[in-house]
Amino acid sequence: MVLVDRVVAVEPGKRIETLKAISATDPCFEGVPANAPRDWYGYPVSLLIESFGQSAALLWILSGTGSLEELDLLPVFAAASNCEIEGRAIPGDVLRHVVRIDRSYDDFAFVSGETFVDERRLMTVGSMAAASVPAESLEIPTGHQAGRL
Repeated sequence: MVLVDRVVAVEPGKRIETLKAISATDPCFEGVPANAPRDWYGYPVSLLIESFGQSAALLWILSGTGSLEELDLLPVFAAASNCEIEGRAIPGDVLRHVVRIDRSYDDFAFVSGETFVDERRLMTVGSMAAASVPAESLEIPTGHQAGRL
C-alpha cells in the first residue's frame, strides 16, 4: 500500500517533503456508514506513521542508497521514539510530511520530522529507524508481491 501521493521537494541526504491526500474512499474507512459522524473518519495513527515512514524510505533511497534496488534490498521500519500526535486528520485533509535524515549508514538510517495539515502540526517524530534487508528474507504471504517505492 503506497501512502505517499507526491514528492514536493527533496534534498538528497538531508530532507524530503511529501504529500498524502486523505479520502473517504481510503480502505481504512471501508465500512464507515455514509452518514456517520465526522469523528468516525479520523485517519488511523498507524497509517499516519506508516505514511511518514514511506516518505523517509523515499528520502533514504534518493540519498544515494539507490543501490538498494540493485542489491534487491528493501527498507524496513525498525523503531520509532518520541512521537507526539497533536491532532487528527480527516477526509479532505492533505498530510504534508517533512522528513530529515539525522544519520545514515549503509544499511541503517535514523530520521526525524513533522507532519502537517495546512500549517497545523499534526505529528512530531523525534526519531525513526529503518534498516535495509534482503527482499528474499521477507516472508510474503501467498498471492502478494513485494512492492517497490
